[in-house]
Amino acid sequence: MADRKRVLDFRSGGWVLWVALALSLVVSSWRVVPMLRSGDGAVGDGRTVESYGFEVGSFTLDRSVLVAGGVPKDGIPALDNPPTMAVAEMATFNEEHRGSFLVSEDRVIVVQVGETVRGYPIRMMNWHELVNDTLDGRPILVTYHPLCDSVVAYDRTVADRILRFGHSGLLWNSNALYYDREASDGAPSLWSQLLGRAVSGPAAERGDSLAALPTLLTTYAEFASEFPEATVLRPAEDKLRRYQRRPYDNYLRTGKLRFPVTPAADPDWRIRMQRFARMVGPGESVTVGPAEDFPTTTLLGRTDIDVRYGLQFAIVGVLGESD
Repeated sequence: MADRKRVLDFRSGGWVLWVALALSLVVSSWRVVPMLRSGDGAVGDGRTVESYGFEVGSFTLDRSVLVAGGVPKDGIPALDNPPTMAVAEMATFNEEHRGSFLVSEDRVIVVQVGETVRGYPIRMMNWHELVNDTLDGRPILVTYHPLCDSVVAYDRTVADRILRFGHSGLLWNSNALYYDREASDGAPSLWSQLLGRAVSGPAAERGDSLAALPTLLTTYAEFASEFPEATVLRPAEDKLRRYQRRPYDNYLRTGKLRFPVTPAADPDWRIRMQRFARMVGPGESVTVGPAEDFPTTTLLGRTDIDVRYGLQFAIVGVLGESD
């Protein structure tokens, strides 16, 4: 486990956060995922920001790209401390359910806290987008936004308070905004998935932000091989057929924008719309470029190919600066 720990841990002197994502600046789509939770009491009409009831007068970002995402508040339901199973149980689980829930090439988000490692299958994250979980006693938030293919994990503890997040139904710059469900002051704030900080409400006024955690995005085969003693989310059996579907595959091939982004897409950009890109940088200094521009050696020595789109995605992690 020593080598794996070296890969995933923070080191003193700064850090480099690798995120495999199609940038929110260059990708967007209509909401293709049917609402999993809606009804007469749904808040938010899918069209107007005001219908969601959040206080956005104090919104700290560009309001021109703040929009309703086509689903109501919590229309995409978060998972709260979902059941898990050992990686060793997955083969038996697949056999018992007459199909393969996870196969070798499926992507998995991997988070490590201490010596504890857990996998979060993209098959499930497509339908939930965020998981309020606890790993090795630490409250964490694991996030995935399909419109950007962006993956980030955070510590849910802010100023000695443990937050629990839900999907607001709103987007900023074609990226998800979450809200804190149990705000101590009774007024929920909006939080940006990629920025990791509050962008409206009391939490934004206080300048609250979330601490990012070491995260990998890799294939299930790599995950199971590298971390055989890890756990992985166990799907609810009544949702297995839904999790087998890939609701965003078609739109990822379109190269078309649906929701507003800033700056607007430029045909001269080296990064095409819906092209997988990487962000690299210590602290606030970030470099962005096409995935193939970064040497393989900086990707933990490995590169995977997404056979469905013919595009590269990184095996990602949080790496310490070179000594």
